Amino acid sequence: MPGFNPHRPYNTLPTLPPKQELETRAIWKLCTEARVALAELKQVGELIPNQSVLINTIPLLEAQASSEIENIVTTSDQLFRFADGNGRTGRLLNILYLVDQQLLTLPVLYLSRHIIHNKADYYRLLLDVTRNNHWQAWITFMLTAVKETAHWTTAKIHAVRQLQEQAVAYVRQQRPTIYSQELVDQIFIQPYCRIGNLVDAGIGHRETSSKYLKALCDIGMLQEVKVGREKLFVHTKLLQLLTTDRSKKDSNQWIPYGDQRQNTQSKQH
Repeated sequence: MPGFNPHRPYNTLPTLPPKQELETRAIWKLCTEARVALAELKQVGELIPNQSVLINTIPLLEAQASSEIENIVTTSDQLFRFADGNGRTGRLLNILYLVDQQLLTLPVLYLSRHIIHNKADYYRLLLDVTRNNHWQAWITFMLTAVKETAHWTTAKIHAVRQLQEQAVAYVRQQRPTIYSQELVDQIFIQPYCRIGNLVDAGIGHRETSSKYLKALCDIGMLQEVKVGREKLFVHTKLLQLLTTDRSKKDSNQWIPYGDQRQNTQSKQH
């Protein structure tokens, strides 16, 4: 693009939409594949009994990943402990647009994962749009990101749902006197749970809520951590499931509650 200098603002960008033909056969094929993948993700998300589990967790991973795109390293621990956002909300607008267009019910597409894994291409293609008005490769990249990320997120949601079902059975078996669906839901909604979270959710008064969380620690479901003057009750197994991104073979595997191997993983975490 004549006159473009990456070190200075460029205020004469071409108007949108682009003048060249974009609706090629390859683009339409990718659009169809991305729509199918989003439809599957939408369906799976709607099967979660309490959808706050997804609303609170997947977007937090998106915020973490979005920060990493710009080389701002933010750990999962920090994100789950502080909910201030620090301007990261703008990174979620693409996903909210999909919700607005009814392609998703919830903003649970972990899109930045694909971008991070293909960071060089992301910046190269984005710059090529600015410099040379080359849209085809950029649109192909983003549609591929939507399709592949939708498949990945769908698999992750399946794993979270299975873990939640096992958690329900485990608490019923080990601590039937404190069991409620609302209690189990809360430790999935908030992987770093505070006593106040249970109080605010109407599960019990402060003393009762503290008793419940400590009981879950006793059976190895939660881990009590002191941060300053505050006590956090960490759902280690859920965090490991959410933040593990290895091969498809093992990234969604988890050790059942009560298994002795969980003690070793908790210490490592």
